[in-house]
Amino acid sequence: MAERRYPLSGEIDVVTAPMLESKLLVLANGTSDDLVLDCTDLEFIDSQGIAVLVRIEGLLATQGRRFRMENLGGVPRRSIEIVGLAEQLGIVEREPA
Repeated sequence: MAERRYPLSGEIDVVTAPMLESKLLVLANGTSDDLVLDCTDLEFIDSQGIAVLVRIEGLLATQGRRFRMENLGGVPRRSIEIVGLAEQLGIVEREPA
């Protein structure tokens, strides 16, 4: 299956999470591709942002599609690991610089 890549950057929080969800829903509903989020420039994610990612992952899973996060590090990675969602959200190791 093909992959659709989408970059995440800056901060995903209570203010920006709804906009991100809208964009990801367009990708999820408009293609049959797997979804790969490039988190190279992601600086922060809160519980609202994580909830968006969980919902999108669930939607794709029900359609037999994959969801993966690449290049996730620092505070955003730790936030997702703390709540125990690293495996579910398909976090792969950060690529070497």
